[in-house]
Amino acid sequence: MADINSTDAIPTSCKLLCVLLFCGILFQYAGRTSVSVVLVDLQMPPDNNTNTSVSKSQIQYSQFQVGAILSSVYIGLLPSSFIGGYLAYRYSAMRIFLASISASSIAHCVAPFMFGRFETAITQRVVAGLAEKSIPFCHIFTSTAVWAYVLIQVAAYIFEPNILPLYFEQSFGVKIQLVGVLAGIPILIFGALEPLFALLGNILCKFVSTTVARKAMAVTGCLCVSGCLFVAAFTSNSLVAGCFVAVGFGSSAARAAVADANPFDIAPQYASVLTGFSRVVCRVVGLTFPLLVTALTKNKSRQEWSRVLLIKASVFAATAVFYGVFGSGEEQSWAVAVSQDQNEVIEVDESQRDGSKNDKVNDEKRPLVIK
Repeated sequence: MADINSTDAIPTSCKLLCVLLFCGILFQYAGRTSVSVVLVDLQMPPDNNTNTSVSKSQIQYSQFQVGAILSSVYIGLLPSSFIGGYLAYRYSAMRIFLASISASSIAHCVAPFMFGRFETAITQRVVAGLAEKSIPFCHIFTSTAVWAYVLIQVAAYIFEPNILPLYFEQSFGVKIQLVGVLAGIPILIFGALEPLFALLGNILCKFVSTTVARKAMAVTGCLCVSGCLFVAAFTSNSLVAGCFVAVGFGSSAARAAVADANPFDIAPQYASVLTGFSRVVCRVVGLTFPLLVTALTKNKSRQEWSRVLLIKASVFAATAVFYGVFGSGEEQSWAVAVSQDQNEVIEVDESQRDGSKNDKVNDEKRPLVIK
């Protein structure tokens, strides 16, 4: 049998699948960032030189309405996160992913027609978010390793990229032509560095334990993000702020690489359930944080945005401490016990069936990040 660690052993269809997954996620981020830039443009005073037939003042949103629109997408994401994790646990994850991408694409296609009114804008964002084995929920909810994993996932929603266009425009008065560029560059850096950090994590696991490797990357990444946001909070130069925000997003890729692999470390049999549970918590944070940001920036001043950045920096610092203490890269005892019970049943069944089921069981146990 060919070595599964070899790139040549991966079928071409799998490589194509990776490209399609990347494009699907990329288009979703592009759509969400575009919404933020549009909201910034709608908040600007109307231009007397414009030749458009629709007056910008007729659809100009208040600061609270902007926060409501940015957070309303998580109303749809909240139920779909846990349901999606459970369905992926039982059915084909690819079908569920394709269905969600299709629904999200349709919702973003009708966005230009729905953003003319606040009510229809809220509806569009909600629709964009909607896009039989026992599960040890008691052990999951009481596991410190699970909550450490959840916290490093939640930290990403504190550092919400949809807020960046508002930050650059209201703090430094950046022109609308540059707002999209300054808000998009950090996301591009994040997307480029996350696969590299995932490979770095694989290399570290060859020399140290999985727990040490995960903690080193997560803690370092979170502390770097905290430091960059702290510097950005006290600078009055938009270029300096943009550079440190971009570096902060790049550092957050190390945290994201750990967060993506960690559920397969601590409970591979229930990785989809852990992911769905963490996403529910993330959606709650994503729903409330834009509202908190707009409430703290009523006057749209740089001092108010500095306080927002300091809050984010503090959250990332606390995340680094919590994960450094409670984070783990080893399979938890409650997950191991359940796995052993299931293996005993499988061995009895295999005495009367083909040996082909071994491959299926092994595939279920195979971690996302190959060590």
